[in-house]
Amino acid sequence: MRQRYSCFLNSLIILTILIPGICLAGAFDPIAVNARAWGMGSAYTAVAEDPTAVYWNPAGLAGVRRPAAAITHLDIQTLGLLSYDQIAYAQPFVFNNTIGVSWSRMGTTNQVAFLDYAEHTIILSYQQSVWDALSLGLNMKVFQVQYDKAAGGFGIDIGARYTFLPKLVIALMAENLNYPEIYWITGAYDRLPINLRLGLAGYIDKHTILALDGDRLLDNNPQVHFGVERWFFNHVLALRAGTIYLSMENHFSISGGLGVKILFMELSYAYASHLDLDGNHILSLNWEF
Repeated sequence: MRQRYSCFLNSLIILTILIPGICLAGAFDPIAVNARAWGMGSAYTAVAEDPTAVYWNPAGLAGVRRPAAAITHLDIQTLGLLSYDQIAYAQPFVFNNTIGVSWSRMGTTNQVAFLDYAEHTIILSYQQSVWDALSLGLNMKVFQVQYDKAAGGFGIDIGARYTFLPKLVIALMAENLNYPEIYWITGAYDRLPINLRLGLAGYIDKHTILALDGDRLLDNNPQVHFGVERWFFNHVLALRAGTIYLSMENHFSISGGLGVKILFMELSYAYASHLDLDGNHILSLNWEF
């Protein structure tokens, strides 16, 4: 009896932790991918030129010069109960275009034996260069909920990236333009809001990037992101720092990280604080073939 009560109490405690976490990161809310981006305060819309541009801005796939892949892992709230994982691949072609694909999962881990909840997102991306300075991108997304009651939906994103000067880039990303409806097998449905992101990136020199992003969920208040990245030792070691201003809470969160690049492989780590919960530790690996 005592053992049963203890198991019930532990389950109750875990649920009180999981429910806010799922509300925070669930319902297909945008979750930043790539430790490099997290380390820069998620000011990455105009910076992304790797496979994770599938998420950040498909127009950024123009910067992928050879086949490349990326993996991201995030332990939400650093409790081992909720995790977010993404894998992405980008394939450039000779006609100034690139295709990309990614799969991501946000859900409970094996430590939560009594609850199996997961949100899967598959993205297919296409990028086309209009001319050297302007690139456009399109995402087709499939959403799926793995739970007692399954659900699914379909979304569309568009992105643009323009290089004003060799050292100044502006980018625009519009997520969920079709206002996706997530249909449950019960007949109910949820709508995902449109999210608009505007990004600027200034390349101070070949070692330093300053980035600024603003994003706004159309049913929420805007956020402002700022990040900086500096490379050392001939582009072997990178240090990153960033901050996010949450207008609704009138609060700044901070982040930082580092990256190590050896030949065609880069391993990155980032830590990002949170207003009420524990911070997040993020790991990612990018490599070119």
